[in-house]
Amino acid sequence: MSILFVLVSLARGAEPTDAWTTREVPLHRWNDGAVVVATLDPKARVEVLLTDGNQTRIRRGVDFGWIPSDALTTTAPPGATDDFGFGNNITIVPKPGGTPPPRPPN
Repeated sequence: MSILFVLVSLARGAEPTDAWTTREVPLHRWNDGAVVVATLDPKARVEVLLTDGNQTRIRRGVDFGWIPSDALTTTAPPGATDDFGFGNNITIVPKPGGTPPPRPPN
């Protein structure tokens, strides 16, 4: 199975499609579910990379992994996040006695 995965991963195919999670779901490193890398919130936007039976390989931000295929929808639910998990989570801390720089425009 791992050889098949490598061949499919290297093959040029369709661009990744967008999907959203339908519930809170653990993101597994491998499709056997042994190692959990993160937990995805409901309505989180992801990129679908590969579907293998009842498991789907996705990307969310810098995380890659497998989730159950039935935890995804291709229709954006109301109130869904519109980012892919990168966000703007940089905190600027001024030097002691200094003032922080202005926030960059969004």
